[in-house]
Amino acid sequence: MVRLAGTLLATVLLLSGSAGLRGRPTFGENAARAVSTWRTSGAATIWRTGFVPFEDLSAMPRKVREKIDSDEEYGWVVAGS
Repeated sequence: MVRLAGTLLATVLLLSGSAGLRGRPTFGENAARAVSTWRTSGAATIWRTGFVPFEDLSAMPRKVREKIDSDEEYGWVVAGS
């Protein structure tokens, strides 16, 4: 009975794809899987042809900016020019 349970457990571990009996994947295996996923997922195409902003995506209204610059009560500090 113990042998049967051990055999079943070993079979389940092997078939499940877990790292239980095979050990941890190496760096090269992980890197190859990441590259394969990157190339086959379409992410590389989106990266090359997608939208790339060169400046901030939001513009602060002038009145809000003036209020922040003049309001020292709350300790506002605006980074940048």
